Amino acid sequence: CGGYTDQIITRTMRQLALSKNCDVLAYDTCKTSSDKQIDNFADMLRTVSIMSELNKFLDKYLILTLQLNNGALERPIEDIDSSNIAVSSYVFQLLDEAIVFKHFNKEDCDNYIIKTKSKPIELDNTKHYTGVKTIKNRRGSKQMYLLDSDLNLNTWYEEAPNGILLPKPKKKVIW
Repeated sequence: CGGYTDQIITRTMRQLALSKNCDVLAYDTCKTSSDKQIDNFADMLRTVSIMSELNKFLDKYLILTLQLNNGALERPIEDIDSSNIAVSSYVFQLLDEAIVFKHFNKEDCDNYIIKTKSKPIELDNTKHYTGVKTIKNRRGSKQMYLLDSDLNLNTWYEEAPNGILLPKPKKKVIW
């Protein structure tokens, strides 16, 4: 639905929900109407509001992705929050749940572990990981976890089910 009018988005969501009998609707990288700028807050707020209300009416789950600002690229995943939403953190208030995905580089692999009930798991820097952080959840916890992702195959597997992604403790430097 990228770049379509709110009316086309609404019609498409209704058609998919009713004709395909799907339980989940997804809108990747939410945009406003094609003749508007993505950074126009009022238009973005209207689009997200329409989708949120339609989602409640249809009684479906809605996955909506929003673009983060450039500053989010430089931050560790545990420090990313609603202030990193590009259009405005006010859009954040319309959401029931918000999850941030960050693709890890080799340095990130050295800075995190997965805590499990049995023992901590070190990350393998030869794998392609995606860190996942829940930044808003009206219904539960806000844990971080890790996916082993292959973007070529579009596969995403939880690296350690029931494990929690944690930053490694900082090493103290003694002079």
